[in-house]
Amino acid sequence: MVAGLDPHPWRNTPWAPEIVWAEGRYHMFLSYLRGVPSAWEGHARFIRHLVSDDLE
Repeated sequence: MVAGLDPHPWRNTPWAPEIVWAEGRYHMFLSYLRGVPSAWEGHARFIRHLVSDDLE
């Protein structure tokens, strides 16, 4: 995984990244669940918004 992408020190489940160019910068929206669940139900979902000038 890309350094700094996971906001928590344990294993998580990221999925559905989307990158858009807006206002002169790249914006990535990344959905994730904390941990690695065996079923999708009953787990909080989060969306991270990351911004970059050069996708690094």
